[in-house]
Formats: sequence, structure tokens, C-alpha cells
Amino acid sequence: MLDDIFFTHTAERYRAAPLVEQRERYLLHLKATGARRSTLRKCANDELSLVRLLDLRDGDWVSRLQIEAAAALWAQPNGCRCDQTASPKTRDRFVNHGVRWLAFLGWLDERDDGRHPHDAEVQAFARWLREERGLSDATVQSYRAAADHFFGHASLRQTLDEARSFLRLPRPEPAPASLERTAPASAASPESARRLIAASRPIAGTIAEVYLRNRGIVALHGCGALRFHPRCYYWTDAGAPSQTWPALIAKVTDLAGEITGAHRTWLCRDGSDKAPLDPPRRAMGHLLGHGVRIGVASDVMAAGEGIETMLSLRSVMPKLPVVAALSANHLSALALPPALRRLYIARDNDRDGRRAAERLRERAAAAGVEAHVLVPMHDDLNADLRDRGAAGLSAHLRAQLVPEDAERFSA
Repeated sequence: MLDDIFFTHTAERYRAAPLVEQRERYLLHLKATGARRSTLRKCANDELSLVRLLDLRDGDWVSRLQIEAAAALWAQPNGCRCDQTASPKTRDRFVNHGVRWLAFLGWLDERDDGRHPHDAEVQAFARWLREERGLSDATVQSYRAAADHFFGHASLRQTLDEARSFLRLPRPEPAPASLERTAPASAASPESARRLIAASRPIAGTIAEVYLRNRGIVALHGCGALRFHPRCYYWTDAGAPSQTWPALIAKVTDLAGEITGAHRTWLCRDGSDKAPLDPPRRAMGHLLGHGVRIGVASDVMAAGEGIETMLSLRSVMPKLPVVAALSANHLSALALPPALRRLYIARDNDRDGRRAAERLRERAAAAGVEAHVLVPMHDDLNADLRDRGAAGLSAHLRAQLVPEDAERFSA
């Protein structure tokens, strides 16, 4: 690929640099999408500059803030570009090339992408360092990256208390009453969920598929809502150092199919079980009323709490559309499609599960929807599938379904 866009001696120099396979793979991808030779040359230059500035190694996890810091160095005279300062447009191009390349490789840290609620204060701090202390742009970028990391992951109360002292800025006047209720965007926002999903890939052939098969779930047709991320960050509530683990990622969508959130299940590196974390599952974004949808619901669908519960049901009723609400409380508040006429509720066998199923049944009845509660033999339908197998679970469920649905949605 490099021989196609550079003279021989230049191509040899680029090929001798680190991560040549990863750099060429992305260039081939761009070429396949119709990128021009001039664009490919610029991207190849930016890739190599980023590798050198960040000292990238195979599998490194890189945030947008790190890319922007590298861009600040690259844009300076005699940085890595030329003897002239880069224009803002050229610098933005460098950042965009870096973000897209690392996202393509699955190395982009989506948590630090975007601005936190205290970005203006950090900008003021950066100006003070540059103008009052006379520090270089590279040093300022380093301090800024540390401050952004702090604000992005500390709790809001701790941030408000400690940030003023850290930045040596006066405490602001109280906000007007109309503004006090405005919630800032956070790492748990729908936008963060969309970025995470975009950085993931389909589960076929991944550790996520191995994990589900170990749970007895082998029917994975139509599971576009399920994704896999090889190195998904796990942050403790206490702010302990982060870890990365493979993760099963699930899209949470509304009735229109718009992504409102994401659910993460961190996995052991061989897919044998969930990762040894507490808890090993977390959700992000707007969840109330929404869920993980597998299949397209029309007049009949099934709903339950867990993803594995609903995949177990779909293993023996492969044509039945299902939605996982992710918790008992969210199940009871699930939004129902306007055309729905019959709802099956896959209940969990605990107190919260029974209450949630009953609340949803009452809501469905009030909306004119016929509702049937599916009762498991054990704790949930996945436990049934693992204990009794597909044939045993199928026989148990067919007795609880309306006969016409048992025929319509079975294999």
C-alpha cells in the first residue's frame, strides 16, 4: 500500500517504522472507500507522526485528549510537521485522522472523548499557565490532560469542592433558579453510549459469543443489538485505577430504534464467565422505558429483565421478538409498542421479579394488551436452559403460550 502512494525510498522509510501493519490496514480501508491518493498520503503522514509522538505500541488505549496533545506538539514549528506553525484547520485534520484510525483499530478510549461540565474552568487554568507562568504549549497540554481526566472521572460533589482549590479560581455566584436544575452531560450519557457502541464490533467469532455459548445460548441470529469490545474500561465508584476487560456490549433503544444507552457485561479473557469484578455488569445512558431489542416487535412480543434470560427464550422460540429491560424496575416501566396486542413477560423467580412482572401486566391490561407471565422452573429462563436443555425449556414454555403463538414462533 505504501508503495502506491510514495516514492520507493519514502515507502521503505515508512515501512520500517512501528505499527506498519496497523497503519497500512487503515490506508487500505480508506482506499476501498474511494479516498484519493493525496488524502492517503496525508493520512499516512499523520499516522506516523502520531505513532512517534505518543510512542504507540500494539494495543495501546488512547484518548482523544492524548491525540489533541500530540496535535499541539505536531503543529508547532519544527514539531513533526515542518518549520511553520500548522493552521487550525490542518491541526483539526490531524486530530480527526488520529481519532478515526484508532477507532478503526479499536484502540480509541471513548470515555475521554468530548468535554466535561468544567471545561471552561480548565481552559482558564490553561490560560493562566501559559500567560502568567509562561509554560510551553506542550507542558500546558500535559497539565490540561491531567485536569480533564480528573474532572471526567471524579464524582460531581468532589469535583466542585476540590476543583476551586486546584485551579485557584474564585467560587462562582449561585446560578439562577432556572439554571440550577440543568444536568450536565456525563460519561453515562446517551452520547457516551453511542460512542462506545461505535467503537465495538459484532459478536460473531468473539469472546462474547464464547461466553453466551457457555451459558447454553447458541441461537444468536438477528442479534445486531449485541456487540463486543476487546478492552472496555471498568471504573470503580471509589475512583480506583481503571482496568480493561473484554465486554459484551448491548444497545439500549427506544421504540423508534434510536440508541438511548448501552449495557456492559465484562468477561473473563477466555470467555468462560463474567469478569471477577463487583459488579460485572453496568448500564449507561437513558434506560427508563427502553431496552435491548432482538427482533422487530409488531403484535406480539416478550419482555424480561436480563439479556441472557431473553436470549434463552429466543433460543427455543427463535421467531419471537424479545426485549430485555435490564432490571426489575425498568421492566415494570417498559414502554409498549402501539400495535402490540399480546405480551409475554419472562419473570425472574424472586420478589422483585414477581412484583415487576405484575406491574407490567397491569399496565399492559390498562392499555388493552393481553399479557401472560412466563414462570421459570428455576431462578430464570437461562437457569432453566442450562439445566433442562433446549428441549426441556421448550416443553415448559409451550404449555404457557397461547397455542397459536407456540406454533407461530417456534423453530
